[in-house]
Amino acid sequence: MSQHSKPNFKNIVLTNTLITLVVFGLLFPLNAMAIDCYGADMVDYGIYETDFHKWKNAPNTDEGKIELVGKRQLLRLTEYIPGGAGTQFGIRYVLNGDEEGKQVDILVKVVHSATVNRQEMSHVNEWVTKKKIGGTDFDGWKFKSESELNRGNWIIQLYHEGMMLAEKSFYVY
Repeated sequence: MSQHSKPNFKNIVLTNTLITLVVFGLLFPLNAMAIDCYGADMVDYGIYETDFHKWKNAPNTDEGKIELVGKRQLLRLTEYIPGGAGTQFGIRYVLNGDEEGKQVDILVKVVHSATVNRQEMSHVNEWVTKKKIGGTDFDGWKFKSESELNRGNWIIQLYHEGMMLAEKSFYVY
């Protein structure tokens, strides 16, 4: 006569729990669930006066570098920007996240229309910069010469890990 062993309830529960955890971990990895920066609050925007701090390499821009600024002062709160050499416009913002003071990578995109061979095309300059959650920061654009001036809509966008945090549109005239 053969004797059949009864299934051990504890082993079944333990096995099912482990399988569930493995499947859940594969579908939703912990690093994908942890969002360290989830938004940005606009402080102000418009025309600024800044002072030069230093250059930083930025290969996805027209010049291959960006100008980091020290002091920044809002001259006029506006969405309408008079085009001209030396004009600088942008946004000041505060990043939102759970860990205040933590440095995160922010992708800044400046999108505008450009005329190439008499056709309107969208043009993007972008760079990655480190910013602190909870701190007030600035990003913007400065026209260095009349030749780079493109009248029309200019948009500044902020991204973190593929998620858009903020966007502000300006009209350059």
